[in-house]
Amino acid sequence: AQYPAFFECFVDAQEAAQILGTTPGSLATQRNSGVGPVYYKDGNSVRYQRRDLIEYMRNRRVKVATAA
Repeated sequence: AQYPAFFECFVDAQEAAQILGTTPGSLATQRNSGVGPVYYKDGNSVRYQRRDLIEYMRNRRVKVATAA
């Protein structure tokens, strides 16, 4: 899939948490548990790519059945 340059940009844990509706601490817990969105680490710096955050949310979509 093609993504505009905006989605290729990297964000820090604070902005990633805002995008996902969670907290940076929750993201840290997920990283330490080996779950959560894909992240990139450079030294002590943790970054997330916006497109990865969107894919993470899309993969958790739940289709609700409508009542008959």
